[in-house]
Amino acid sequence: MGWRAPRLRLIQYPTGLAGLVLEKPPEIRSMILCRFGWWNLWLVALPYALCLPDSVLSAYNAEQTDLPAIDLLGLHDQVVPPAYVEDVFAAHVDPRHSARRPHS
Repeated sequence: MGWRAPRLRLIQYPTGLAGLVLEKPPEIRSMILCRFGWWNLWLVALPYALCLPDSVLSAYNAEQTDLPAIDLLGLHDQVVPPAYVEDVFAAHVDPRHSARRPHS
């Protein structure tokens, strides 16, 4: 199983940090359990998903920040389906925005 790390851009102005732009940030624990757990009866996926540290969980990190965020997601993405990105988007505090690209 392979996945690429989401692109994280910090928007910085001379007065300080202004916000985050996240491109396809997956909720990796849900993705491991839902997409890859069924074929091994969760015997491999469950222990692996439970041992992930909080620092790699996108939804946990989204809850910890108070910066405004823009989440970029592709509606037809095969690697990170929109359902996993929407969990992360829901965890962000306001103000938050979502940009949906139809062909990515």
